[in-house]
Amino acid sequence: MDDSDEFRDPVEMLGEEFVQRLREGEQPSISEYVAANPDHAAEIRSLFGTLMALEDLKSHHDEGHWPASSDESSEQLPETIGDFHVLEMIGRGGMGIVYEAEQESLGRTVAIKVLIDHFSDSPQAVRRFRREAQAAARLQHPNIVAVFGVGQWERKHYYAMQFIPGRSLDRILSELNALRTDVQSEFVTESGSKTNVDDELAAEIAVALKQGRFEPSLAAKKVNGSSADSVSSSTSPTVAGPSDSATFIGAASSGEERDFAAVRLNRDYWRSVAGIGVQAANALHYAHQQGVLHRDIKPGNLMLDNTGRAWLMDFGLAKLLDEADLTTPGDVVGTLRYMAPEQLEGRATTQTDIYGLGLTLYEMLTLRPAFDRAEHYAALLKLKTTTTPPLPRSINRQIPADLQTIVLKAISPDPDHRYATAHEFEQDLQRYLDDIPIRARRTSSWEHARRWCRRNPAIAALTTSTLLLLVIGCFAAVFGYLHESKLRASAETESSRAEANLGLAAEAFDTIFRRVGVQSPSRSLADSASASELGELPTPRLSNNDVQILEGLLSFYDRFAEANGDSRRWQYESALAYRKVGEIQQRLGRAHRAQAAFERAIDLLKQIPSLEDATQSPPQLEMASIYQQLGDLAMAADQFDVAYQRFDQASAIIRDGDGDWRQSPEAQHQLAQAYSAMAKANVFGQVIPLSTTGAPVDAEPARKLLAQSIEILERLVEDDPKSGDYRLALARSWEDLGGMMHFSQQGEISSNHVNQAIALLEELVEEFPHEAEYRRALAWTYAHAAEFTPQDLNREPLDLLQSSRELLVDMPPEFAEQPETQEILARISQHLAERRLDAHQLDDVDKLLAESRQAISKLAEDFPYTKRYQFGLARNCYLQAIVAYERGELDRASGDLEECLANCNLDSDDPIPGFLIQMAAQAQRGLNSIQTKLGNNQRAEHAAREEALLEQRLEQTQVPPPPTPLRNDPWRIDRSAHGKSPSSQP
Repeated sequence: MDDSDEFRDPVEMLGEEFVQRLREGEQPSISEYVAANPDHAAEIRSLFGTLMALEDLKSHHDEGHWPASSDESSEQLPETIGDFHVLEMIGRGGMGIVYEAEQESLGRTVAIKVLIDHFSDSPQAVRRFRREAQAAARLQHPNIVAVFGVGQWERKHYYAMQFIPGRSLDRILSELNALRTDVQSEFVTESGSKTNVDDELAAEIAVALKQGRFEPSLAAKKVNGSSADSVSSSTSPTVAGPSDSATFIGAASSGEERDFAAVRLNRDYWRSVAGIGVQAANALHYAHQQGVLHRDIKPGNLMLDNTGRAWLMDFGLAKLLDEADLTTPGDVVGTLRYMAPEQLEGRATTQTDIYGLGLTLYEMLTLRPAFDRAEHYAALLKLKTTTTPPLPRSINRQIPADLQTIVLKAISPDPDHRYATAHEFEQDLQRYLDDIPIRARRTSSWEHARRWCRRNPAIAALTTSTLLLLVIGCFAAVFGYLHESKLRASAETESSRAEANLGLAAEAFDTIFRRVGVQSPSRSLADSASASELGELPTPRLSNNDVQILEGLLSFYDRFAEANGDSRRWQYESALAYRKVGEIQQRLGRAHRAQAAFERAIDLLKQIPSLEDATQSPPQLEMASIYQQLGDLAMAADQFDVAYQRFDQASAIIRDGDGDWRQSPEAQHQLAQAYSAMAKANVFGQVIPLSTTGAPVDAEPARKLLAQSIEILERLVEDDPKSGDYRLALARSWEDLGGMMHFSQQGEISSNHVNQAIALLEELVEEFPHEAEYRRALAWTYAHAAEFTPQDLNREPLDLLQSSRELLVDMPPEFAEQPETQEILARISQHLAERRLDAHQLDDVDKLLAESRQAISKLAEDFPYTKRYQFGLARNCYLQAIVAYERGELDRASGDLEECLANCNLDSDDPIPGFLIQMAAQAQRGLNSIQTKLGNNQRAEHAAREEALLEQRLEQTQVPPPPTPLRNDPWRIDRSAHGKSPSSQP
């Protein structure tokens, strides 16, 4: 056992062993670990089940079976992105896709990097993406890929850069290793892929590199003599030397040149490696002078073009020294295999980049990774902080000793022992190329002392005795100090390792969450459903196993946050994790579990006064957002007073808080949403007590709140007119104001506001015709507007419903199949059926109801906890009963009403929303009427008694009335005349 293991949690050590056995193909039993460690049985059962699930998910991912998100599964290339005509996809990273494109206005070929869609709604991801472009754009150097511009088009964030006809070094190294014969070893790239890359250009560059056809001395002189002004915007850059690139790689395409049997790594290859190092180090030194740290130097981020020029690219993790960092202090950022030891502790300097370049050159010399155990993260963390990789010459004796010395100095675990600057690194590589002594090989202090003793033997003898006494006198104190230092260093090492392991756990958590995350559809006061619909979010298609895995991962956060109570970062990360699980529980309709997760997140955030990271939302803003979600839960349960309090808490945090963050667009956007939500809760809170008399709602408080929301959003739109998100939010606020006025019986004013919402959304759809979210929002608003009178909107309801349907039919499959889209389509079909019923046009009602039933049945089956899907199915059966009753088919109508009651599921242990009780009461009234006509008096009396019981429950239940009730409803009662609440048909 390692001495430092005494500091480690025994369950963590057992967990690492368990995972290792799984990865080696064994099938270890959790029960055997429980039996062997009874004191930790509960923790082992909880943790190991999660570890096994994660390893199972990982294995599916590695085999290509991971369910792709809509962004990842779509193969369709965008035709245009602003001024750029897209030609083909040439690469994909964790957050962005790179396309080859033609800039039509200038007629030049460029590369376009586009932020993946599901990151577009993350302000932090957008800021990181823009910072990447800004960091690269401020660098004008012949070995750094030039950035031409940054922009946004149809919610797609992108930046255009120089197109380089080349390949990344990791692909070239794969090709070199696959074809060489002098050292038999398997090369695995940083992404985990094996060699054998079928890439003709990579192979041709590899041949030219091996045969020394890229003249390093000329390339180095070109770099050293260049300036920022010398950079060309040409898309086919060259280095000094023969102008015809065929001189470099033209012959490499022939069959015999591709045969490496006779080719060995030789002096030409070593010089090529050094020449690439000179170019890369020169580019790094320039970047450092401009105040930019790259922080992710590795073969995958260095490109070699078809002329031998090296290109530094991908500044996604770059840090601008003169601006705020984009990561929390102490964050572990970078690619683990190429991280410097100090990066594992969350620190990065210019020497961190030198370390990454040193490891890259090590890999080029040996054609194998310096640390080839990336899959064993904990072991790798310990290895990199205590030792260096094998000597390059122990792998291949042909490697020049000077090159080995240079590389080993660059990758020293201690930053103080590396080159002080990238310029010094470059100069030593250039000395090797020029065949002059390098500076890295210095005489050691011990060698200096030994030579001095030979020159002065007498003095040395006297000094030796004195030193011996001194050493003996200090030995005890030194021994004690070293022992304490060792213990302290071991503890710090384990702390760093734990931080890094938790970073990996956080990344896994986010990956799984993104897999199941979807966007929210529009919700408004004009919705014909009850208030419970307004608060619920759309539900992704995910399994209970997914949720169990996420809940299991929370144990990692809890244990780490408890052990590191003074770490703001992990308190914050834990809070975000609970919020994400709460969101999924909310989408599954599990209100109590969602509420518990949200409240736990708030408790954690309250313990964090502030964060220094400018890219993370302030804890106060996160709390405001979570209070908003708690209010949504209360709205879903028809608890309008509670909902109003939660929304008010959200607004107060921003309105009454301290700090400049309150004026940020994100905070103001959140404040506008809180005001809008407060208005909804206020209106619905009034609807219920006033429904017994039919008196109008006092709309003034809600109107003022919505006016504040609209004022904020209009200001945000004015400041950022290209932001579709702010315009979408503004349209929804206008729609909410229209719905509120509709409830207060101010039809003309209400329709004016809805018309404004429609106009805004129609502009968005016209401006961004391919943006599915805008099309869906407009379709939803059309469906709501169909409930208003034609005179107010100057459009027939059937026309609006048909327009809504057309907007959804042409949506991409990945959006059309999402639950919220299917729900809108189901409701449109149902609305059309209701219009036919009101007009006594029964010809195609059956078809429309069947379409609606097919969609809503699938949703109710997939998400049994979601009450509005239950209501949708019950409502469908109720309408079918009306159709059968109109046709005189009483037995069928009775059966449909029985099925309606079954779908209301009033026997459930969960809280029953008022709109389901209302639906059941109307169904019982219908059964009473039908059974009376059929002469079944006993069944009719039973239905009458059940209806009376339900009416009593309704007196204590909040049920808002519908904007427009179905007129041709034989069982609808005008209860206002009897002093009872009016019937509600959500």
